[in-house]
Amino acid sequence: MSVIERTPKLRQLAPVYGVIVVFVYSWTILWFFWKLNGWLAYLRLDEIFTILMYTLATNFLESLLVLLLPMGLSMLLPAKCFFDQFVARGTALVLPGLSYLVFVAYQFEGREKFNQSLIMRLAIPVFLIVMFLVFASGKWGFVRKAFEEFANRTTIFLYLSIPMSVFSLLIVIARNII
Repeated sequence: MSVIERTPKLRQLAPVYGVIVVFVYSWTILWFFWKLNGWLAYLRLDEIFTILMYTLATNFLESLLVLLLPMGLSMLLPAKCFFDQFVARGTALVLPGLSYLVFVAYQFEGREKFNQSLIMRLAIPVFLIVMFLVFASGKWGFVRKAFEEFANRTTIFLYLSIPMSVFSLLIVIARNII
């Protein structure tokens, strides 16, 4: 099986992308609404809308970039290692990985709260957990089924996030060209 044949199909990519979208967009929407009350005091609605458009366009590009990691592993590793169970293993890869990145982002909230040693101490255990979950999703049927079910349920978010993100990206491109 060649590298091109190991490229995941859209029906395999959509559930993994849905998991990524749930994490990335929910984190951003949470922070957007957290800051919205303060912005209403000194920004006009069109400026807030512009911030939202830039944020959604950035999230779209970020989530596509994150999707490249499981896709790359699927193409580089032997088929039985990743491609054959792409949805389960891709979900097992991105769930704890993105959870850790949310934790790391939270550490940058303030200078007095930043704890670099904690981030570094947790990196190796998180990596080991990711590797264990990827391995377990291929070996144990109930783990694979749980990851696949979760991933398949997140595809519903794609019906809203993709059109909004493409629209936002077009607005951002139009604003920067004109």
